[in-house]
Amino acid sequence: MELPMPSEELRRAADAAPGRIVRVVIRGLPVYVKRAAPLTRASRIREKLAQRAGRPFGAEPGTQDPLDRLLFEAGRLVTLQSQGQKVPRPVAYWDGQLALEDVGMSVRFAVARQSTRMRRNLMVRLAEDLGVFHAAGYW
Repeated sequence: MELPMPSEELRRAADAAPGRIVRVVIRGLPVYVKRAAPLTRASRIREKLAQRAGRPFGAEPGTQDPLDRLLFEAGRLVTLQSQGQKVPRPVAYWDGQLALEDVGMSVRFAVARQSTRMRRNLMVRLAEDLGVFHAAGYW
């Protein structure tokens, strides 16, 4: 999968922001930049367990390169979006960084802002959406 290179403005903003997943604002629009996660002992163990269970963890079986994982994720998001799912659109990729459009409030933030009754309704809707993803064979 090929994605465009970032604008110089996006590159500078991302470089200035610490963290693995950062939010930057470019020309008034929020963009999330996700950096490749370093491989750890725990991630390698999860990969092996997932392979033994017959399920790839994050990327194609045996893909341990963090850069390959980001590109795999970008491809998955493009596929989901083409099928009508509301997922972030990959907008740029460079040097182990993937820029994604903002699709709204995060689940964590949305849940924290709701009353107990509304939170329950939101969680049911999220579970239904996740069920659709699983039924379609994405995870």
